[in-house]
Amino acid sequence: MADNALGYYEYHILDTLYFGDHRCIQVQFDPLNFGNNTFKGFMWIADTVYALKSVVMHMDKNANINFVDKFEISQFFEAENQKKFFPEKNILYVDLTVPALKKAGLIAKKTTLYDDAILNNKSIDTAFDKKPVDATALVNDTSNWEAIRREP
Repeated sequence: MADNALGYYEYHILDTLYFGDHRCIQVQFDPLNFGNNTFKGFMWIADTVYALKSVVMHMDKNANINFVDKFEISQFFEAENQKKFFPEKNILYVDLTVPALKKAGLIAKKTTLYDDAILNNKSIDTAFDKKPVDATALVNDTSNWEAIRREP
């Protein structure tokens, strides 16, 4: 949370629940001022380390953003150890209206899954020290795709 978050949102504690070894507090947040382009939703915070476990937020219905009818972000974090939480899953959902099409619109959903985070690995290339990659190495056989997918 930002240092000035209390100037934009009001917070309410709704619930507590255990996720594995972590006792988490559910906090609901709503825009403080009517008409601000802000989000509303809830988040789960691990109470011992104050780490964000998950957040689900959507654009306030009073926000006025061109062509956007609905905008929602869901983020989930997993504990690597007792003190560090890493992204596990991000979901972005956007419902757009195209004025030229009158009744037609567009719904976009993007899901990003993270797995096997590596910390303090000195052998990872830096942005300035990239090696050329053979393009044929990027072509994958899709026959076993269903077996290796983490989520359908």
